[in-house]
Amino acid sequence: MTPAPADAGLQPERTALAWRRTALLMAVNAMVALRTGLASGDGRSVAAATALGAVALLLALAGSLRQRRLAQAPAAVSHRLLLWVVGATWLAGAVALLQICRAGG
Repeated sequence: MTPAPADAGLQPERTALAWRRTALLMAVNAMVALRTGLASGDGRSVAAATALGAVALLLALAGSLRQRRLAQAPAAVSHRLLLWVVGATWLAGAVALLQICRAGG
């Protein structure tokens, strides 16, 4: 069985778009959570939103670094990076769910 040829063409561009899209949505979620926390005067929500915003910035930075690496030579996905991104996405979802529950209650 022969291995499939590496897709060196559009992989860096697709990866960069996915990272940017994820970081943008996480940043928007952080801004909504921050606005809700400031409006309600809840310090914990403000702290969570600030942390989420920082994670969004780190995610954007990691995506930019990943794009540069892929542009130089396609490489395998780092499992640590993948776990970090999954954790950040779960954090964003948890903050969003918390804000929805607080707004409804």
